[in-house]
Amino acid sequence: MTERTYKKDIEVIADNFHRELMLVISQQNEIHLTIEEESSINPENESLINLESLLCTHLIPIYKFHLNFLRQLEQRISIW
Repeated sequence: MTERTYKKDIEVIADNFHRELMLVISQQNEIHLTIEEESSINPENESLINLESLLCTHLIPIYKFHLNFLRQLEQRISIW
C-alpha cells in the first residue's frame, strides 16, 4: 500500500463515514424525540455519539497528519 492509498482510505473513513454517522445520529435524535420525552437518553444514540467522539478524537488527527506528510513527501520527491 502506498502513502497515497493509505491517505485516501483514512480520508474515506474520516470524512465520508463521519458525515454519514452524523446523519444517523441526527435521525436517531429526531425519532427518539418524537417517541419519548426530551429528557430521556436514547442508549443506541449514546453509543453512536461515543463512536463519533472516538472518530474525531483519534482518526481525524491521524488523517490530518498523513495529509501533511504526503504533501511534504511529494514535494521532496519532486525536488530530488
